[in-house]
Amino acid sequence: MNKSFPIFVVEVNDKNVIINIKYFSSFSFKKFNDDAKKVYDKTLEAFDKGDELLFPKSSEGLSFHVRPKAANSNDTFEFSNGNQITKRTFWANKSTVEGLIKNYNIN
Repeated sequence: MNKSFPIFVVEVNDKNVIINIKYFSSFSFKKFNDDAKKVYDKTLEAFDKGDELLFPKSSEGLSFHVRPKAANSNDTFEFSNGNQITKRTFWANKSTVEGLIKNYNIN
């Protein structure tokens, strides 16, 4: 969470034509460490209880969530309840990313 990384923000118009590109050399989620810890802990709870419905969702009001990230429907792993489920990963909520970008004065 404390790592900074470079990003390009590409702005397009309603016809999907690029109208602006901005580069930021140091983009970070470090101010969201508390939310990240909560999402991580909820994910551990889902594994401990063997209940994939406990994975944090974007609607829970935290800055991050867990959702499927698989190459295809066969890209699975054995969950702690013995079921094969699609691979999952952590994601930053859209509103989190948009808020960070606005802090860089990109509108």
